[in-house]
Amino acid sequence: MKKKERVKKLNKRHKCFCDEYLKDFNATRAYKAIYPTVKDETAAMNGGKLLRNAEVSSYLSEKLKKTEIKSIASLNDILREITAVAMRKPRKTIFKQYDNTKKDKSGTPKIVCDKTTVSQPSDKAQLKALELLARYYNVFMNVEDPELTKAKTDKAKAEAKMAQLQVKEIQNDSPGNRTVIVDDISKLKELRDHESSTTKQGD
Repeated sequence: MKKKERVKKLNKRHKCFCDEYLKDFNATRAYKAIYPTVKDETAAMNGGKLLRNAEVSSYLSEKLKKTEIKSIASLNDILREITAVAMRKPRKTIFKQYDNTKKDKSGTPKIVCDKTTVSQPSDKAQLKALELLARYYNVFMNVEDPELTKAKTDKAKAEAKMAQLQVKEIQNDSPGNRTVIVDDISKLKELRDHESSTTKQGD
């Protein structure tokens, strides 16, 4: 069966349902857009039935394929432009100025300035384009963000300092009056090891 024959079998309401459904993929809302007086439960049930309809399903598939192709084309265009900047390829800039007070025989405003300039992307633009390409292709997937690394280092230093303060508190307390609350099991082990070594030195 040809595509045009399939589309012709869709009545006006079914086609409207499909177009509404493609907006947000909500069958209930799409059905209510055609039949606004029905209850939500009825719209959900009938909307699901329409999606299982062979002609409706075929129409939706065709529409989605077109959308996907357009999206891929748009993405390729964007990548092509970014790559051109990353490679610092010369770019043309066309500037035209029209004078609405002067028109030719056809009534089209005359061009009083027609200038084309060629320039290369700046270093800053090139670096930004390279960064965007690297992110898209996951080139830096295993390279950690310097700011994140610094944050982790600062956190580790803060935790080490806190552990040292807890150790000092233990050392200053009397042997028979010690209450230590530690959230981290690894820190608790460190404190116990420190107490053990201190006891041995005292012996």
